[in-house]
Amino acid sequence: MAPVLALAGAAAFAALGWWGLGQADVATRKANRALEQRSAAEARAMDAIEQIEQAEREAARAHAEAERARDMLRVVAARSAGDPRTRAALLREVETADPGQLPQWLELAVPQLLESIPPARFGAPQRPLERAAVGPDGVRVATRDRRGELLLWTEPGREPTRLGLATAAGRVLEFSPDGAALLVAGADHSLELVRLDHDDEAPTRVALRGHQGPVLAASFSPDGRWIASASADHTVRLWGPLDGDDEPPGRALLGHEGTVRSVAFSPDGRALVSAADDGTARVWALARARESAAVILRGHAGRLRAACFTDAGRRVVTVGRDDDTARVWSADGSGQPRVLRGPGAPIYAVACADSVARVATLTRGGALALHMLDEPGARPRALAREVSPNALALSPDGALVAAASDDGVTRVWSSDPAVLDALALPRPTRRAPSRSCASRATTRPC
Repeated sequence: MAPVLALAGAAAFAALGWWGLGQADVATRKANRALEQRSAAEARAMDAIEQIEQAEREAARAHAEAERARDMLRVVAARSAGDPRTRAALLREVETADPGQLPQWLELAVPQLLESIPPARFGAPQRPLERAAVGPDGVRVATRDRRGELLLWTEPGREPTRLGLATAAGRVLEFSPDGAALLVAGADHSLELVRLDHDDEAPTRVALRGHQGPVLAASFSPDGRWIASASADHTVRLWGPLDGDDEPPGRALLGHEGTVRSVAFSPDGRALVSAADDGTARVWALARARESAAVILRGHAGRLRAACFTDAGRRVVTVGRDDDTARVWSADGSGQPRVLRGPGAPIYAVACADSVARVATLTRGGALALHMLDEPGARPRALAREVSPNALALSPDGALVAAASDDGVTRVWSSDPAVLDALALPRPTRRAPSRSCASRATTRPC
C-alpha cells in the first residue's frame, strides 16, 4: 500500500510541476506581449513627437515666409510712397530681425535717414515762442510765448487751448509722464502745476510755494507722483505725492552751499541727483531723503553745470561749469570717478541714456561724441565735429542722439555702434526743425 501511495504522490507532484511550468510559460508570453505593446506605443509616441516637431518646423517656416512677404510689401510700398513720413514709417515696421537682408531696404533706408522731415508748425510768426514741450502721446504740444501766455496745441493749424499766463519767464515747461499736467517754473520763485485732465472744465492751477529764490530746474518722477525742483536758494525741494487737486506737501532737501542748477530722478524714481555751484553733486535716496543720507560726489574744480543718471540709475554723470570736464560716478559713491574727455576740446555739455551706459558729450569746439561706458578703454565715437546746439538729448534707450542747433535745425544721429561704424561720419541720420529746448538733458539755457 505504501509504495502505491508514494507513486501517487510523486505523480501529483510531477503534475503540479508541469502545471506550474505551463503557468510560467503563459506569464512569460503575456509579459513579452506587454513589452511588445509598450515598444509599439513608444514607437508611436516617437512618431507623434516627430510629427509635432515637423509641424512646428513647417509652421515656423510658414511664419518666416509670411513675415518676409509682409516685409517685402512694406518695402515695395515705401518705394512708391511720396510722403517721407509714410516711407519712414513703412521702413520702421519691418518685422525681420535683420532688415538689411531685405532687397532694397538699405537702398531706401539710408537716404531716408538722411532726408529732412517736414515740420509740424505751431504758433504764429508774430508771437515768438520762448519754450515748448511735447506731450508723452506725441500729439499735444505746450508752448509759452514771450508774453508768458501758455497754449496747448493738439493739431497744427487749429486754434490752441489757452491756459492763461505763466507767472514769469522761466526755464521749465514739462508734461507729466501721463500728459495730464504741465509743470511751469518762473524766475519769481514760482512753481506751478497746471492740471489738464478735466475734460469739461478749465485747467486748474496749483501753486507750489516754498522756494526763496528763482527755480532753475524741475522734473516729474517717472510715475508722475512726485516733483523735484532746484533753486538759487541753495535747496532742492520734493513735492508730493500728487493726489487730487490740492497743493501737494513739499519738503526741502538741505546740504548744498550754492545755487542748485539741475535736478533729475533716477529711472526707477527712487533717487534724485542734484548739481550745484558748490562743486558737488548729491544723490538723495528718497526713502530717507535728508542731508545726512545724501551721497556727496565731490571732485570737480569749481561749479557744476548739471548731473544726470545713466545705466539704469547705477551711475551718475556730472559736467563742470568751470573745469569743463565730465565725470562718471557710481551712484552709491564707491570707487573713483571716470573722467570723460572730448576730442580735442573741453566738454561743455552732456546727455545721458536712462537704461544703458551711454553718454553723449559736446565740447566747446562743437565736437559731438558718444561714450560707451561699458567698453573699458574705448575711444569716444565721433558724431559730428562742428555743431552749436542749444539743446542736447539722448533717448532713454540710448538709440538716438539729438542736437537742436543755432541754425534752426534739429539733427538726430543713430547711436548704434554698428551704424556708427558703417556710416561715414559726421553725417546726421535725420534732420528736423528745432522747435524746443524743453527735452534737453543737460546743457546751457536756451
